[in-house]
Amino acid sequence: MTQKDFVVSADGHLLEPTDLFKTRLPKHLRDRAVWEEDFEIEPLVEGGPRVFRKLHTPGFEGWTVSRYRQTRGRMPEGDPEIILQDMDLDGVDAQVLYPNIGVFQVNEYIGMQADPALVLECVRAYNDFLVDFSSYAPGRYIPLMTVPFWDMDATMRELTRSHEAGHKGIVFPARMEDFALPALHDTHLFRRILDHRRHRQF
Repeated sequence: MTQKDFVVSADGHLLEPTDLFKTRLPKHLRDRAVWEEDFEIEPLVEGGPRVFRKLHTPGFEGWTVSRYRQTRGRMPEGDPEIILQDMDLDGVDAQVLYPNIGVFQVNEYIGMQADPALVLECVRAYNDFLVDFSSYAPGRYIPLMTVPFWDMDATMRELTRSHEAGHKGIVFPARMEDFALPALHDTHLFRRILDHRRHRQF
């Protein structure tokens, strides 16, 4: 008998709800939250995408991108059961969950010098949503937290909180220099994260 390989999809960009931050932020911050809008157009080329998603936040109109990169197959709409069915069909045992449109706009938040309290609450709201989503199939959905990496102390607090809630790893920007920060592996923050991992089996 041969042992079955354990197959992990390591780049599962989960489509977050359009009202994620409108519903999960503290009430006094919701009027400044990011929200998303789905709309449909005639394909620009034959067989091209029809459904797009636009990101909004007060004072900034963000990306407009195809909601789904693929042009064929089912549209899971962020439904955990349908995603599991597709994973089974593809022979995938587990999926590492990454952010999608809304959370990547942290770049714009920082560039706009937004209220640090607002940005931090957005980070926390997303991390909590991902824990709730992953609870549908523990062990098959692997949540990765975001952290307020521009603030070391806030990062360590959120890392501890989200790790205890069930997150298994951390998402960082690919280019820290975009934020006038040194490369991650050169920072005291990275060394503190490694120390946290050694002591907490992260």
